[in-house]
Amino acid sequence: MRMNKAYIDQECVMCQTYGNFLQKRSSDISIKNQLELSKEDIERDEIVYERDNLRFYGAEAFIQSTYDLGGFYKVIFALKIFPKIFRDIIYKFISKNRHRIFKSN
Repeated sequence: MRMNKAYIDQECVMCQTYGNFLQKRSSDISIKNQLELSKEDIERDEIVYERDNLRFYGAEAFIQSTYDLGGFYKVIFALKIFPKIFRDIIYKFISKNRHRIFKSN
């Protein structure tokens, strides 16, 4: 089985917390630094999730990576009932303000 990868901002408390959440619950997901991505992907400033050579970004990456934990976490797929544009707006708002909302000290 291939190792799935989640690329996160290592300088973001919220991102690190989510990375730790994934890592504690799955040995099939490797947490990587977003700086390992291409310049274009880094500039997106979103979580990137890679599974089976497919890349998911932002809200979709969050949904797919949580879904892949299996079991109860599959309920996250219910977020797909909301239009993608709505999910992306919410994700972008949180992403844009994450350093202010989740301060490290």
